[in-house]
Amino acid sequence: SLVYANVATGFKAGGFFVAQPPNNTFRPETLTAYTFGAKNRFLDNKLQLNFEAFYWDYKDQQITFVGGVPTGSGVFAQGSITVNAGKSHIYGAEFEARFAPSRNDLFNLNVQYLKGKYDSLVTANFSPTGAPVTTGCRTLGSRAANPGINNARFYDIDCSGKPTVNSPEWAINVGYERTFELTGDLDFIAGARANIESSRFMNSNYRPEEKQDGFVMADAFVTLRSQAGWSVTGFVNNLTDEEVLARAGTRPILDFPVGTLRPPRTYGV
Repeated sequence: SLVYANVATGFKAGGFFVAQPPNNTFRPETLTAYTFGAKNRFLDNKLQLNFEAFYWDYKDQQITFVGGVPTGSGVFAQGSITVNAGKSHIYGAEFEARFAPSRNDLFNLNVQYLKGKYDSLVTANFSPTGAPVTTGCRTLGSRAANPGINNARFYDIDCSGKPTVNSPEWAINVGYERTFELTGDLDFIAGARANIESSRFMNSNYRPEEKQDGFVMADAFVTLRSQAGWSVTGFVNNLTDEEVLARAGTRPILDFPVGTLRPPRTYGV
């Protein structure tokens, strides 16, 4: 058994986005991470049980959204910008188990509970026509972006208290594989695994189209393996052909949500 605890700090570098300087830069994002856990093996190494609890504290967190980009003529236009919009925290726990009751059987289980929240997240979203910005957050008010030139407006959007992006509250991975000894140097292995995750938002605008509902995704495989070093595997990933978002965002100028999907049912050898 090993019991451990640590405190670590880190950062994501600052940078710039496409706009006229000097208002086109953002500061580094910093993180302080607190971790406590234990790693254990029992029953003559047949059973492995690991546990970890964590708390992550972000400051000056970098957020990308559709805002107003200053141009060379002094007029604001719509574009994708990154700002240090606020701070957030994430905490949770993870449990991992591996059990091999015999040399031919292996069970795997990983369960993670995650809770994340933006303590402060206020952005100035840009509307080129002046129409209200579509958002799942609270609109504090609006103001003219280019007075006397066009109808464009800034809308101050407050998403404070919202869950952190791409943070499912529950994530469970479970798997099993069985080895069949065909001959002295040839094995046949069959296995399956499943990934279960609860819902999460994929973008800090919190539009309903940018939310991934909870899902279950399963894979299966069979392998013929030789002690001489060669093997052949047949696999099917995403057996039930689930449609799952890998990411989502809002398209600047046209102002509609877009998403990228994870692979559909995929099989091969």
